[in-house]
Amino acid sequence: MRWASLAAIAACAAVAACSGNSDITTPPEHLYVGDDGLPAFLRVYALPLSATSTPILTLPMDKPFLLGVSSNTLAVTGLTGNVRLLSLPVTSSSSPFAVISSESNGTPVFSHGLLYQGGSSSINVYTPPFSNSTVPSSSIPTLGLTPSDLTVDPNGNLYLTTGDNTIGVVTGATLTTILTAPASMTFRGMAATATRLFACGFNGPANDVFVYALPLTATATPAITIDLGDTAPESCVLDSSGNLYVGTPDGKIFVFAPPFSSGSAPVLTLATPAIVFGMAIGP
Repeated sequence: MRWASLAAIAACAAVAACSGNSDITTPPEHLYVGDDGLPAFLRVYALPLSATSTPILTLPMDKPFLLGVSSNTLAVTGLTGNVRLLSLPVTSSSSPFAVISSESNGTPVFSHGLLYQGGSSSINVYTPPFSNSTVPSSSIPTLGLTPSDLTVDPNGNLYLTTGDNTIGVVTGATLTTILTAPASMTFRGMAATATRLFACGFNGPANDVFVYALPLTATATPAITIDLGDTAPESCVLDSSGNLYVGTPDGKIFVFAPPFSSGSAPVLTLATPAIVFGMAIGP
């Protein structure tokens, strides 16, 4: 789970600072990008980005769609309904150590050692060790909602979107909240801190990133709306410093720095050759 891994990294850094142990270092972060083009690639960028960054690795891959990362594993969904698991670090010779047959191509999310992904009116839960024969060890009913994009906050709460104007919140393996936004809004990828949920608004009344205060309620409205103009966002992720990365199908990756407001503008825009649908940040 990317937030758990980032929290662990921060904790290790704090221990190093307090103890004076110079042998404890913070692993470098990487941005993993699913390029759903023809041909298709997994692209890996070293962080921090610059406006001229190029991938440190471009790995050919069949239709990488949405991504999730833990401290040692990268999960990549395919449009044909599978989850490919690669060991970190990814290299030019990497190939999946397991391919899990899946009901969807929705976002894979790691949390507390488990892998979560949307199923049919449920979130499927997978328990390691993972292999080609892995099947869900359990599922979380989502009351008729079919999750497409998932994210998790540092407290372990899961957030789901369904490809329309709905956001659901799962707390303790129970769907506890359903937010129904105006019908003109369409949510895609999300990212979360302990206090905020960032949700990409794709082809709604405007192309925006909507920022909601947490805990989310059924009647919540965005506390902040970050306007992306005529560029539709598909995915968003946060690094360990709290910077927000927003990816678009036309190949742009925007970086926004905190503090966020409705007047926030990108501090950096990276133009890539990718069709960006999924992104993840991890070791």
